[in-house]
Formats: sequence, C-alpha cells, structure tokens
Amino acid sequence: MPGRSLVVAGLLAALAILLPGCPGCQTATECGSWSFTGNPGAQGPNTYGVNDGFTFTPANCNNSCNCSVDGIIQMVMVYDAANETWLESANGELYGSSRATADHWMIDQFDSWGNAYYGLENDGVTFDAAFNNAGSNGVVSTLNDLPGGQGSNIFFYALDVDVCYNSKTCQNSILGSYFWSWHSDNSGTVSSFVNLKGWTSIEAEFQKAVTVWNTNWVPISKTLVQNNMLVMSDGVSSTILNQAVALPTLTDL
Repeated sequence: MPGRSLVVAGLLAALAILLPGCPGCQTATECGSWSFTGNPGAQGPNTYGVNDGFTFTPANCNNSCNCSVDGIIQMVMVYDAANETWLESANGELYGSSRATADHWMIDQFDSWGNAYYGLENDGVTFDAAFNNAGSNGVVSTLNDLPGGQGSNIFFYALDVDVCYNSKTCQNSILGSYFWSWHSDNSGTVSSFVNLKGWTSIEAEFQKAVTVWNTNWVPISKTLVQNNMLVMSDGVSSTILNQAVALPTLTDL
C-alpha cells in the first residue's frame, strides 16, 4: 500500500528525533510537564480515550511569566490505510477539510465552535471542562478526547499545544507541546503508537495549521451556534458568532 507506506515513513522520520546525533533536529520549548494517559478501546472498537495534562512552570524556561489562563489547541492528522485516503475532518464535520493543510494536518474543532482552543466556548471566556479544563501557573490544563468512528485500519496523529491564553506579560506564548497517536487493525483493535514531547518541525506544521485556520476557515465560517444549542451542558449560554475567531501570532515563550 503506497499510502500506508508514506505514513509509516513519516512516522519513522518523527522518531528520528530520538536518535543521538540527528542533524537539524531540535526539541521544542517545554515550560512545564506533561501527564498523558491513553486508553485504547475506551468505548469499543476503533476508539481511543485521552487525558492529556500540562502543568505550566515558568522557571523551567528561566522565565517569570504569570499566565492566568492557559489552554490547549489540538492539531490532528488522520489516515485511512484500508482505502489509502486522508480523512480531512477528524470529527466528521461538513467543513472540516477547509482547515486541512497541504500535509493534511488540521486544527481539531467542531464547525459550530468558533475558537481554535479545544473546549473554549463561543463566548471566548469559558473553557468547557469536559473538553479542556484550563490551567494557570502551577495548575494543570487537561484535555479530554475520545476520537473514533472512522472505522478500522486508521492511523490517528495528534499534537496538543499548550498556549497562554490570558496574561499581561506572555499572552499568546506557546508553553509546550505533546505528540500522541494510535492505530486500529482490521478487527478494530486499537493500540497506542507513539507518544512524546513536541519538536520544532512538528510545531512548524502546527503554525501552518494556524495559518490555514485564519486564511481558509475563518472567512467562510458563518452563523456559528455551538452544537446547535443555546445553552451548553455546563449551563453557560452559547454565544452566536458571525464567523470563527482568527488566532493571533503564537510564539514560543
């Protein structure tokens, strides 16, 4: 299968960063620590449960940033090895492909959610803890995900990027990133694939996905009513947006 071979080759290239002496490979800035738990088959075949937490510790980067709110933006890439096709809508969203880069990476978000941050509601203030319980200095920001439903023979890759969302000194700073992945076989049995801290080239892919979000998705998005409900499960009234919210420039702390 030529398509599957390309995916495996890409994965091996990613793994090369772990090898001593890899020329040009650099680990990304990590201003804290990650705690990741993956649960293959969390809700049956072809499903994978994720609990991914980041605790921001500015001293790890010799920094004194005071971040009052940090949250996670998730980028994903999904490949159907049986049909040798890229699935450019991780959630089965109608306009999901408009968020996909040329390399098939995309910001993971529902069409009706106007903010790129995972779990950030349309009011731009409230993080739904069921998706992303936001953190701050020394307080963990935790992303919860349950990808699945794409069928068997799926390769699923994700990069969670923790960003300072609210601060007087370091707003829009990337604080750390974490790569996780899983795959399913012909029977739908799921296995973890590779889990490791982010590196500079994968964060470069993330920046491309941010650009696509801003230039492709934001202009065509319209009348965003969160999950077609006026009140969210947490009781917060959903704000109706005329279009998705563009991301500002994000830089390493």
